[in-house]
Order: sequence, then C-alpha cells, then structure tokens
Amino acid sequence: MKDTMAIFKKNQKIYSTGAFDPLILDAVTGLREMARMAYGDELLYVEARGWVISSLFGVNDVVVILVSRGLDSKKLKHIYESYRVCEAYKDIGLMDILLRMYGKKAGAGR
Repeated sequence: MKDTMAIFKKNQKIYSTGAFDPLILDAVTGLREMARMAYGDELLYVEARGWVISSLFGVNDVVVILVSRGLDSKKLKHIYESYRVCEAYKDIGLMDILLRMYGKKAGAGR
C-alpha cells in the first residue's frame, strides 16, 4: 500500500489520495482530545502495524492526515502548505501538481 492522505475542513473531506477511510478522522480527533486532557498536549502521530498516522491541525478547522510507513513531518507540512495555496487560488485541482512537486523534490534529495 502506498502513502495516503486526506484534508478535512470542518469535518468535510476536501481532498484525498489513495484508499482513505474517513473513520481515521474520528480516531485522530478523539485521540487528540484525549491527549489534550491527559497530557495538556496534542497528539502528533500514532504507530500501528508498521504504519504511522500523523496529523496536522491548521487554521479554520483544517485537518491534514497522512498515513505512511514512517513519520514524515516535512511531507505533512508540504501537504498543508499546498492546501493553503489551493485555497488562495480557489482551485483544489492544483493539489495534484503541488504534491508531485514534493515527490520530485524528495527524490532529488536522496
């Protein structure tokens, strides 16, 4: 399975790649609340069976969720910044192009 990601705004899916189960949003949101109450901090990521579910909570109730083989905070940040560009231009179709740019940038750095 490849990495998959989704962007939610006010609990509505705005964009996703791969086979993304919307129940992951409920799990991430619930764990975030539990972590905040128990530790006074927010959840960054959860590891399960070799996969990492990481999340980034942005302004205007935006949640970016990335499911990948390892923790990749740079990719998570790139996804969020790409979404903000799409919002500025009011064209979510730019996401595919912007995400491919990250793939080329990451491949060049190896």
